[in-house]
Amino acid sequence: MKRSPTNPEVLLTISALYKGQKPMMKELAQELENGSATRISVNVGKLSKLAKSVKGIAVPGKVLGWGTVDAPMIVAAVSFSKSAKQKIEGAGGKCISLYEFASLPDAPSGWVLAK
Repeated sequence: MKRSPTNPEVLLTISALYKGQKPMMKELAQELENGSATRISVNVGKLSKLAKSVKGIAVPGKVLGWGTVDAPMIVAAVSFSKSAKQKIEGAGGKCISLYEFASLPDAPSGWVLAK
């Protein structure tokens, strides 16, 4: 039996992403619809490697704090661990929710989906 999300914030995010009408936003929404048990976790070390050539990174799950952040980056995710948020913001980057990402006027051009 497929379990769908019950968190009101995640449900709002899914709705906002589908309104975006862009393939990346639809893919993010579909990933979030799978429920929290199947969401991915990505370490900041992996994101730091991706950040060198993109405007921002969207994560359909949680960002964890293992690794180092070399350059400022903008990361949109469902949630952030305390250490991941400190490392990203300490390097001059920004942590935003996927809901905020969905409301950006130019999203997702220049952004990459981390899996």
